[in-house]
Amino acid sequence: MILKKLYNEYLTENLLKQEENIGIHHNENSHKELYNIKKEINNNSKNIFTKLYILNYNNINAFYIGEINLNNNLNGRGILTLKDGTKYNGNFINNNFTGKGILIDKEGNYFEGNFKNGNLEGKGILKTLNGFLYEGNFIKGKKNGFGKEETKEYIYEGEFIDNLKNGKGKLIYKLLNEVYEGAFDKNNITGEGIYKWNNGEVYKGKFINGKMNGGKYFWPDGSYYEGDYINNIKEGKGIFKWPNGKMFKGNFKNGIPFGIGILKIGNIDYKVNYVNGKIEKVENYESNNYLSLDYQKINEESKIEDEYEKESFNSSEFKSSEVNFTSNNNSYTLLDK
Repeated sequence: MILKKLYNEYLTENLLKQEENIGIHHNENSHKELYNIKKEINNNSKNIFTKLYILNYNNINAFYIGEINLNNNLNGRGILTLKDGTKYNGNFINNNFTGKGILIDKEGNYFEGNFKNGNLEGKGILKTLNGFLYEGNFIKGKKNGFGKEETKEYIYEGEFIDNLKNGKGKLIYKLLNEVYEGAFDKNNITGEGIYKWNNGEVYKGKFINGKMNGGKYFWPDGSYYEGDYINNIKEGKGIFKWPNGKMFKGNFKNGIPFGIGILKIGNIDYKVNYVNGKIEKVENYESNNYLSLDYQKINEESKIEDEYEKESFNSSEFKSSEVNFTSNNNSYTLLDK
């Protein structure tokens, strides 16, 4: 009865939720899990003995069932449950989580893999109660190297440095049905990459903090823009081509043609002057003579409509959990059973 009462005191809400998620269901006989593990460990133990202990673990009340060594350190297989709801089931070396194990922290985050001195090291899994999942490589408890993250909103597969997306990767926005593949820098879309919208539009080029900064933008109707961008806006030198083959080459300002440029219609090049997005003058490029043309018609045919403008583009911010456990100078008090 003492064991059952003690066991139930340590079952916090977050711990119960995460264990239910991984298939551990608690009922009237749940505390027998500890006796079964104790029996299993006793049959295979190479250490001095195995019993149930109440102890102070890093200044938190806890109880432990498992193997210890001659120095009274947690050593070998065991289960450690802290009063704050943290639970570790796996291998210990001198009080530290070291070897294969499963850790559920006080927030309900689930870690599985190989531990070294209290942290995940190498291949591992991280799950949170809100549906976040990471499978990949860890170094000192942080995501490092190649891995895959998934939430309700996105899937990311690629490189990490110290928990941040950094290097090459692919990001799929599940709700938007849009995809980015390319470079990341500290969780930001920064560097060379390709972004595909769900309406068929595609941008290939340079990004800075999630915004287009120079490249080529394609529309489903065959139109494209190639040139300078500043924070998603066409700004600087560029080329715009319409689906009928007509092309403008010149300067852009605030997303529209600006100043002197070349407008190619069929096989003829015209020198044009754009003012506030409209053509004011047209010259024959070869003779430099102004032409008496229907400016209104040319402007109507040569407008870069709003549909060719992308006013917003932002990369998502990403947050992830990390855990660091060290275990030194723990004191133990034996519970009589």
